[in-house]
Amino acid sequence: MGDGEKLLVANMVSRVGQFQVSEKADKDSETACVPGSKQRFFRASGNFLPGGPKDPGTAVGAAHGELLVMNYDRLVDELDFRDDNLSVIVMNKPDSAVTFIVAARTTEPNILIVGKTDCFKAAEE
Repeated sequence: MGDGEKLLVANMVSRVGQFQVSEKADKDSETACVPGSKQRFFRASGNFLPGGPKDPGTAVGAAHGELLVMNYDRLVDELDFRDDNLSVIVMNKPDSAVTFIVAARTTEPNILIVGKTDCFKAAEE
């Protein structure tokens, strides 16, 4: 199980939202890489759970806590982007070259999670 899937089933995150994965980081993409390099993406979106907190800061805080446990470092503080309707955090794990961007908002889908690898040559997998 990759870090994206671990994040979605983590106790704190699973208490704030119900998610659907649209990309599992199992395919190479050349989207933003120099020719000959590739990267992979994990994408999931979801909505706040009925009866649960509907606060973007709570959702991002839950993801932040779980990513810290998985040894990710904060690159961008949620306070830089936070207001009542939107909260964003960017976390990176240097040893695996993976970055997660988590955004939560009051409009649906409420929570967006994108994980991406740095660009790598196909032989580096």
